[in-house]
Amino acid sequence: PARLVAGGGRGRIQLTSDGGKTWKPAGKGLPPKTIRDIVLSVHDSDRIYVVLSGKSDHDSASYVYLSVDFGESWKSLAGNLPPESANALAEDPKTKDLIFVGTDLGIYASTTGGAKWESLCRTLPTATTFDLAVHGRDGKLVAATHGLSLFLLDIEPIRQSVKPTDDGL
Repeated sequence: PARLVAGGGRGRIQLTSDGGKTWKPAGKGLPPKTIRDIVLSVHDSDRIYVVLSGKSDHDSASYVYLSVDFGESWKSLAGNLPPESANALAEDPKTKDLIFVGTDLGIYASTTGGAKWESLCRTLPTATTFDLAVHGRDGKLVAATHGLSLFLLDIEPIRQSVKPTDDGL
C-alpha cells in the first residue's frame, strides 16, 4: 500500500503517501500520550483511527481519535466511553460506521462511527482487552483479553442495526 501510518511516543504520528519514500508528521492535535493502536480505514483512505493511553501519566481517560483528512486534523471519539484506558480499535470491513474499542473495562461498539458507544459486556467479559480484529468473512469480532483468553462474538446482529451517516461523525 502507498499510504502508511507509523506512531511513536507521546502522540507522534508519521504518514506517507508514497510507500515510505517520504514521511510527514501528522500528530498535531493529538494529546501527548502513548499510542496503543492505529487503524487505517478500509472504507476511506483518508480515515485514520488512533487509540492512545495515558497510563504512564497515571491518567485513565479514554483517548480515541479520528482523522477524516489523512492526519491533517483530529477529532476525539471518546464521547461516552468510560474513564478507563482504551487499548485497541477494530473497524468492521463490511460496515463503514461500525467500530469497536477495547478498554480496561471491556469492549464497546459504535454503530455511529464513534459518536456514541455501547458496552458489549452483556455478551463478552468485563476484562482488559488488548487487541481486537474483525474476521470479515465470518462476521466475528475477535478479542484478546488479559488473563482470560480469546473471545469471539458474532457481530451480524450489530451490523443490522447500523444506520449510515454522511461522514461517520
